[in-house]
Amino acid sequence: MTEEEIKIYTTEDEKINLLGKIMSSEPARKILQLLFENEFTATQIAQEMNLSVQLVKYHINNMQDVGIVKVSKIEKNSKNQDMNYYNASKFAIVIVPSQVSERTRKSKSLKRSIKTIYRLVGFTATSFVSWVVLGSQNEVPMRGGIVEPSGMELFQIIIPSIIIISGVLIEMIILRKNKK
Repeated sequence: MTEEEIKIYTTEDEKINLLGKIMSSEPARKILQLLFENEFTATQIAQEMNLSVQLVKYHINNMQDVGIVKVSKIEKNSKNQDMNYYNASKFAIVIVPSQVSERTRKSKSLKRSIKTIYRLVGFTATSFVSWVVLGSQNEVPMRGGIVEPSGMELFQIIIPSIIIISGVLIEMIILRKNKK
């Protein structure tokens, strides 16, 4: 995730109220889901969801104000008028207490921490998948339907561990390069 995709708001930020209104509205959530899948004009969304264009534009404007929807392209229609195509931004929202200073709220270290967590989750998922795949290949069927391990248990631990350690080392190298 880039820093622009991580939005940090305080509990007193007016955008939190707007975000709450968006997320509590079923039509707005469905519009957001459509825009995560593809880009659409307001008219296309209205037709797809059987809503009025005015209601769709209202929700899209609110989503743009919060920064979760953006104009992806502008094309001309048959009447030579501009048509905005919208799609959803990939984003994460962090809500911090209102007592947090503005400097802390805009801190890049919090954003870097969140990105590091995403990377570690990716490393862990990759390791788990490799462990499952290796585990499924190491079972040897015996008579009577009993399954006996083939003696590769240590190998099942080593490969995921190497993946995790490699990922952490790569992360450390990237962080050091960014500090320079």
